Amino acid sequence: MARVYAGGYVPEQLQGTKRVPEQIIGYELRVFSYTNLFWHPRREHYVVPGGMLQPAFSADIGDLVADFVLSTAPRNGFTYAEGKARFPGKKSKDNNLLLPSELREVEQYAHLIFVARKQEFIYNFTLKKEIVSIEKPLEFHITQYRSVDGKMKEREVERIVSWFRKVPGENLPKPNTLSLIISPEVDNHLN
Repeated sequence: MARVYAGGYVPEQLQGTKRVPEQIIGYELRVFSYTNLFWHPRREHYVVPGGMLQPAFSADIGDLVADFVLSTAPRNGFTYAEGKARFPGKKSKDNNLLLPSELREVEQYAHLIFVARKQEFIYNFTLKKEIVSIEKPLEFHITQYRSVDGKMKEREVERIVSWFRKVPGENLPKPNTLSLIISPEVDNHLN
């Protein structure tokens, strides 16, 4: 699964006498590892990890992006991907950019891309499959939310589980057969 999660930040603006509120489409990313690991059969050819979930990482990417935008005020045309930034201009080239430590921590689990446009900042991310292994299967919980002036308007939670093809005749996973599958238990909340 290579699902792309897209969010954005639009600061408060004045359009004539009308005030347009601050808006965030953000994501909370929670990563869990397993203790007392065992394997459950799923469908005919797959196994999924089981055991006690132990929190490994948690971050509110929407808040981190908003803090980054407010602290750096990137110009229209700024882009960032895989540690490289491109700043607007005719002679623009890729430059190394060190993100704030909190966003670098997110990059341990997800590929981040940022783009600054006029009056808005958008981003997207995909989960890194390469950090999941048979020895260390992970489960991801991603909460998408929309907030206006800091007030939560809606939330949707997805649970993403590591699935592996199983060794024929056994309930053991084959190496290098990982799929990240969104669990059918999607939880929706409206405030």
